[in-house]
Amino acid sequence: MDLPPVIAGFRGLLDAGPVVPASVRIAVTANLLVCLRLSFVETDAAVLLEEGLQRGRQALGEMPTEASVPVAFWSALAGIHSARSALSGLQEDMDLSLDCLRKAVASAEDRFKIQANLASNLRHVYERTGDPKYLAEAAVQAREAHQGAPEMFRVKTAYMLSTVLSGRYEAVGETADLTEALQLARWVVDEEPALHPERPGHLAHLASLEHDLYERTGDPTVRASCIGHYEMCLAVLDQIPSVRPVIIANWAAAIIAVAGDRVTPGQLVRVDRSVPAAEQDLGLLKRVLSELTLVTDQADGTAMWAWSAIGLARAYLARYGATGAASDLEESIRRADTVLERQPDDDADRAEYWIVAAQALLARWSESGAAADLARAGRLLNSAVDHVTARPLSRIEAARLLAAAAIEDERPVLALSACDRGVGLLPVLAWPGVSRRDREFRLVAVSDVCQTAMAMGLYAGKPEQALELSDAGRAVIWAGILNRRRDLSAVSAVAPALAERLWEVRTELVG
Repeated sequence: MDLPPVIAGFRGLLDAGPVVPASVRIAVTANLLVCLRLSFVETDAAVLLEEGLQRGRQALGEMPTEASVPVAFWSALAGIHSARSALSGLQEDMDLSLDCLRKAVASAEDRFKIQANLASNLRHVYERTGDPKYLAEAAVQAREAHQGAPEMFRVKTAYMLSTVLSGRYEAVGETADLTEALQLARWVVDEEPALHPERPGHLAHLASLEHDLYERTGDPTVRASCIGHYEMCLAVLDQIPSVRPVIIANWAAAIIAVAGDRVTPGQLVRVDRSVPAAEQDLGLLKRVLSELTLVTDQADGTAMWAWSAIGLARAYLARYGATGAASDLEESIRRADTVLERQPDDDADRAEYWIVAAQALLARWSESGAAADLARAGRLLNSAVDHVTARPLSRIEAARLLAAAAIEDERPVLALSACDRGVGLLPVLAWPGVSRRDREFRLVAVSDVCQTAMAMGLYAGKPEQALELSDAGRAVIWAGILNRRRDLSAVSAVAPALAERLWEVRTELVG
C-alpha cells in the first residue's frame, strides 16, 4: 500500500471541520491511526505517533458523551501507544495501550481476537516488569479468548493460553499450570496440519514444557519425548527462520541438561578428569555447539541474539565440565562477557547472564586461583541476587553459588551472608498463591541453602544466627499458615465485607 496519499486523504477529511459528523470523524481517525502506525514502522518517524495521539484525543473530545466509541478506534489507539512505548520505553504508554484494549474488549461483540491480543501484550509487559498482576490478567483474558473462540481459531487461542500458563508456571511454580499448559500444547500439535506455518514454534513450545516436566519428575520417557519434539521442530525450522535462534537455544538447554550434567545451577563446576565423559554426551555437545554458533551469528543485531549467545556460553562451559579443556572455558567466558557488554541493564534475563558468566569465572578461579576472577564473579552474583525482576529461583541459585565460592575460599562469614540472602528469598519462591505440594517441592530443590547456612554459622562462631536461619528456612510454610490465620476482627470493624472476603480466600488457600 502506498501510505502517503492514503494518509493525506484521511487528513483532508478530518481537517474539513464540522461538516463531517463526529461519528464519521472517529471512524476516519481510526483508519488514520492504523496508517500512521504502519508508516512509522517503515520510517521510524516519531512525529507520526505524536500526530496519532493528538488526533485520537481530538476525536474522543468531539464524541457526544452518550455515544459509543467504535472498537476499531480503541484498537488503533492501542497500537499507537504500544509503538510509542516500544520507542520510548515508558511504562505509561504501555499501560495506556492496555487500557485501550480493555475498552475494546468491553464493547466488542466478537471479542476473542482482541482478548488474545490483550493477553499477549499483558504477558510481554509482565516479562518486562516482573509485576504479577499483568500475568494474572493475561491468564484471565487468554482463557476467556479460548473459551469464546470459534472452532477454526481454537488452535491459535489454545496456544496463546498455553504460553501464558507456562509463563505463570515459570513465575510461581504451580503444577496445575504446567499440567494444563502441557495438555493444551499437545492438543495444538495433534490438531494442526503437519504443514501449518507455525508448527515449528508449537513443537518447540511443547518440547520446552516437557523439559520443565522432566526437571520436575526426572522421568526418562518425558526427556525422550522432549528431545524427540525438538528434533521434529529442527526438521521444519526453516519455515520460520526468525525464531530459529531461540528454539535452537532452548533445544540446546535440554541437551545440556542431559549431556552436560556436571554443570549444575547454583554449584561450582567440577572437572573430574579421572572419569572421562561418555562419547555419546560429547557427540551431543559437539552438535549443540555447531548449531548454536551458526544461529548466534545469524541472529546478530536482533532481539533473539542474547538468548542464543548465552546458550552458547553455557554449552562451552558444559563441554569444559566434561573434558576439562581450557580452550572451552576461555570461550565460555568470552561469549558470556560479550552478552553482558551488549545487553542493557534492564534486560529481563540479565540475572541469567550474570550467573553463567560467574560460573565460568569461578571454574577458572578453581583452576588458577586468580583473585580477580573470584572478585568479579562475586560482583556478578551479588547483582543477580539483588535483581528484583529475575525469577526467585535464579536469585537463590546465585546466592547458593556465591556461598559455594566463599566456602571454597574458606570465608565462612561471607558464605553465611550469602546464605542469609538466599534464605530471605525462600518465602518469595514458595509464596502462598500456589498449592502446598508445589511450595514444598520448590523448597526441597533449594534446601541445601538452609543446611549450608547452619554449617557456616557454626563454623563462623555465630550459632545464634545459624539457628535463626535454619528455623527461618524450615518455617516458611508454617509462617504462611500462621499469617493466614491472623485475627480479622480489626478489619471486620471497619470493613465487614472485606473481612468476609478475606476469610473466604483464606479458607480456600488453607483447604
